[in-house]
Amino acid sequence: MATTTDEPDLTRAQLMKVVRTGAAVNGVGKMRALAALQRLQRKDVGNFLLEMLADKEEAPRYRHMAVVGLYKLGGARANEALGAAAEHADALSAATIATALGRVGNADRLPVVERLATLAAPHARRRAQFAATLLAYRHGLDGHDVRPPTAKALQDLGRRRSQPIVVDKARADLAARALEALAEEPLEVDLTAENGVRIACEPNAFVWLWTKDAAAKGLSALADQKGVAGVLFRRRRFANAYALSAIGLGAPSRAGVHLTIHRAESGQVLYAGTVAADGTLELKARNFPGLPAIAGRARVAAGRVEVMTAKSARRVLEARAPKPG
Repeated sequence: MATTTDEPDLTRAQLMKVVRTGAAVNGVGKMRALAALQRLQRKDVGNFLLEMLADKEEAPRYRHMAVVGLYKLGGARANEALGAAAEHADALSAATIATALGRVGNADRLPVVERLATLAAPHARRRAQFAATLLAYRHGLDGHDVRPPTAKALQDLGRRRSQPIVVDKARADLAARALEALAEEPLEVDLTAENGVRIACEPNAFVWLWTKDAAAKGLSALADQKGVAGVLFRRRRFANAYALSAIGLGAPSRAGVHLTIHRAESGQVLYAGTVAADGTLELKARNFPGLPAIAGRARVAAGRVEVMTAKSARRVLEARAPKPG
């Protein structure tokens, strides 16, 4: 949901005028002005974005950016503004509003997100449905439980060529930098920078941060009630910064705890596994093109990770064209 650009040298009033009229000022056009307004996080800007969203003649890309600006208000202000935005939702904006409410909305917003999921365009409906799931897990609400992938839907590393995945404790500065990503993409989950986990599998690097409950009690904290286990942040390729990448959801199961790690934007399950009563975690990748198989086995206790196996396939699963006939 992030939009970044160089900061234009215009006042707030000038930026609003550019967006309202579409006439560029000092080379700053509507798209860049709206991106700058997104980051101001002011009440008057929020009201302006709400008015813009209510205008059904605005192009979909600008209405999308207006929703993102409301979402970036964060906390109670974003929850209130997005609730108002939902009243103006249509098929093109519903999934974006739902996604934002899934990340920052309070528990009372679940019926709103459910309605938005039915309103969303077919290609975006799954994303809106994941927003309802995320909101339910964030607040421990009934319903919208994740159905873990079957064993057949997960990849086995087998004898494929593999490379090691380096898993160790994240330095304090890396954990703090990962948390900074939430200023750009808010997520109302109580994370801690303590006992963060660094994960490196060339060319990618990640930081995993636990929720405070999971850091204090281990994943057994989810043995009685579903919730968010932690969040995965990916290092940006060309900047010394991190971005929100995936969200880990846990729920009680007969085997202990089901853990599913979802792509933050779409809700697609990337990895899934179980956590036994003794804290042993076994994790595998979903079986679809572009995602390498992994063999992950570790013991997790109060935020500390003891790795037993951590490997990734060198070749990813390739998409194959259906055979003729």
